[in-house]
Amino acid sequence: MKRVLRSEPKRILVSRLRFTGDVILSTPLIEALALRFPGAEIDYLCESPHDQALLENPHLNRIMTLPGQEIRGLSRWGAYFSLMKQLSGSYDLSLDLFANPRSSLLTFFTRAGLRVGGGRFPRSLAYHRRLVQGEKEATDRYFLRHLECIEGESHFSHPRVYLSDLEIEEGRRLLEDRGIGSRSIAILSGASQSSKEWPVSHYARLAAILLMGERYQPFFLGQPGKRDRLESIRDLSHSQVVILPELPFRKLAAVLSNVRALVSPDGAVCHLGLALGVPTLGLFGPTDPDVWFPYGDLEHAELSIRDADCRPCHLHECDRPFCMEDQSPEQVADSLSRLLERT
Repeated sequence: MKRVLRSEPKRILVSRLRFTGDVILSTPLIEALALRFPGAEIDYLCESPHDQALLENPHLNRIMTLPGQEIRGLSRWGAYFSLMKQLSGSYDLSLDLFANPRSSLLTFFTRAGLRVGGGRFPRSLAYHRRLVQGEKEATDRYFLRHLECIEGESHFSHPRVYLSDLEIEEGRRLLEDRGIGSRSIAILSGASQSSKEWPVSHYARLAAILLMGERYQPFFLGQPGKRDRLESIRDLSHSQVVILPELPFRKLAAVLSNVRALVSPDGAVCHLGLALGVPTLGLFGPTDPDVWFPYGDLEHAELSIRDADCRPCHLHECDRPFCMEDQSPEQVADSLSRLLERT
């Protein structure tokens, strides 16, 4: 017999230990919980630095963070044991959106009256309500399935990342200090997997098209580990483009909140732009947009994709990623123009 909620929960824990894009995609669940249980305090558990996507969220009572991969050994284990004591007996409802061995163990130690999660045996034993894992879906309608399995149809919204007025103003000043105005187009040139990356020559050509129109000012976002790509784009553009330095998450979000549009491959920055309400063009190749770009009903979302028999392949590396290469700069510029006209 499945356990049910016998009364309105007073304390709720949501956990998604990583990754930043998935944490952003879980924000509609936070809002749905706040609407369904208005008297409950909602806490969120994730690893650092993914918690940065949750700051200023008005629906959260507390954000708890675990050390990220940079901390190992006894310090890491000590943090886990301390957290287990803190979680024990503190919650009425616990929803685990990650369901890996660590998150399922932490969920079990909450001793919540109702625990919801997925995953394979034996970690599935940590939950009272177990979500059947079929074909992988990044969002399950923004993780709302975790709530719907106990409460039925839930309120539907879209991901949101919140910024303070001060942060937004600092982002505006950062752009102005580099001679970039409000008609700027932010471009992300790199991705976590090389198969998702558009060729550097295409990026340089797109920037040239935008500069020729003299209506918008393109600039490139700095990224860790992508300096060579950015320098190649700068060389191909004859130093006509602005490249920002690498920015921490909140400053990056503040900058994006002040731009006219964002062009980005599949990844956390693409989700961030859309969660900020920024018109965003997603460049997709090997991954499935039905899973990773669930924004078909958003006016400020536009998808650039090329049909290919082998996609979606979800490969991290590819010797001939023509699903990305065959998207010409002119086609992407046309898609961007449609997005800008619509918004």
